[in-house]
Amino acid sequence: MTLNIEDAKAIWGPHHHRIVKIVETAWAEFKVVRDCRVNHKLAPLLYNRTKSNDIFDAIARAAIDEFGVDPAFMLKNEAQTFRLFHNGCCIRFKKGGVDLLGQNIPTQAVMDFIEADGCLPGMPPDTAKLEIIWVANELFTELESIHIVARDDGNLIWEYALDRSDEAGGAVPLPLDPTDPYDNDGALLIKPKDRLDSEDERD
Repeated sequence: MTLNIEDAKAIWGPHHHRIVKIVETAWAEFKVVRDCRVNHKLAPLLYNRTKSNDIFDAIARAAIDEFGVDPAFMLKNEAQTFRLFHNGCCIRFKKGGVDLLGQNIPTQAVMDFIEADGCLPGMPPDTAKLEIIWVANELFTELESIHIVARDDGNLIWEYALDRSDEAGGAVPLPLDPTDPYDNDGALLIKPKDRLDSEDERD
């Protein structure tokens, strides 16, 4: 079953900022790892598929952190993928190409998801299915856009892009350096344990 775009926005609209946060957090992690390879003079990854797999793994972990304890959602983690269920709709996260369709190896499980009338095992037959598509630039160095997509096999039914502006509530960048324990005035914010113990002994 495929939702119309208005119903999809009604279900997922309140959670657009959470979806954007998940994808952008995964990309921030990917960039940190990429920079780490450069700093250690390791050769860059050769294949975009490897990069996509790394980002997907980070997306899965970020999604578990974001939705895993939310009682309004059911997150189903499987051997090779995960799916998120909410209000009768199932979504999955995929890398998309210029056609904005998720790229797949055509297994039976994939066909059940991408065909509009396909039924997901263990789910009601009227469960709607949508894809969260992220698109990288041509050099695979930046995240270009994030979309919610409805499809029927290889055909795009509809799509809309998610707002990634700061006002929409985007991701918090991953810290690249340890947090400075001193405030702007140079005062220690957290007293180290050894200092604390020594002062207790003097008392």
